[in-house]
Amino acid sequence: MTRSVIASVTSLIPSTLEQHTKDFDVKGYVIPDAPLEDLQKALMRVESSMIPLPMQELEQRLTALALVLMTGKDFDPKFMAAKRKALAQELINYPADIVIAAFDSIKRSKKFWPTLAEFIEDGNIGWRYRPRKLLRDALKKKIDSV
Repeated sequence: MTRSVIASVTSLIPSTLEQHTKDFDVKGYVIPDAPLEDLQKALMRVESSMIPLPMQELEQRLTALALVLMTGKDFDPKFMAAKRKALAQELINYPADIVIAAFDSIKRSKKFWPTLAEFIEDGNIGWRYRPRKLLRDALKKKIDSV
């Protein structure tokens, strides 16, 4: 997923350097000087990897998830619909492939209806999304400086 996005960028801009924290988390990217056209192509590749699932599909996946996980006794249909919609409105901010992987992870690891925090942390959205966002931001900054 994210590794293939980064590999795609480094194929256009070979000296792109990934920076890490002492815990090996990605903390940023150093984008070397490169032709503007290559920088723009790289940015387009990263941005194309950031496209979210359509709202309707998110809601359908959340409905399917509700069928396999336990929900609270107080989850009447109206409340459940509101929770699905609220969660979908948050998940639409993340790339489709990362969210799909999070759904799979949540289905395998949770027994009860998940919170947004569980999607981000236990569904691994946070650490999968961060490198792409940082790479996109670094590319935008480099393009603006050219």
